[in-house]
This record gives sequence, C-alpha cells and structure tokens, in this order.
Amino acid sequence: MVRDPGGLVEPDFAQEKGAYRFHAVLALVSEIVLVFLAELVLVLGVVLRRDAARSAAATDGPGPADEG
Repeated sequence: MVRDPGGLVEPDFAQEKGAYRFHAVLALVSEIVLVFLAELVLVLGVVLRRDAARSAAATDGPGPADEG
C-alpha cells in the first residue's frame, strides 16, 4: 500500500466509479432487452407459421391420396 501524506495524488477510481457502474448497468439492460426481443421474435415466428399452415390446410382440398 502506498501512502500519500500530502494528498497530492487523486485516485482515478474515485471519479470513474460512477462511469463504470453506468456502463455495467447499460450492458446488463441491453442484454436483457436483447433476450426479450429474441423471445418475442421466436413467438411471433411460431404463431405466423402455425397460422400459415392452418390457412394452407383450409384452402387445400382433398388430394389424390385422400380420395378413394
């Protein structure tokens, strides 16, 4: 441990403590937003694919394999 009896050296970490905390919170919030966005896109894709499959099945009549 280094002593500074005259207080001539100001620690850099005292001023930048808030900046580091801000960047950590920003990274955490952006990570959470990206996860929610990915889940939203996944659910939207599943719903759209299911609806497209249902509409395609409803418009198709019985095929040649279904007759007879």
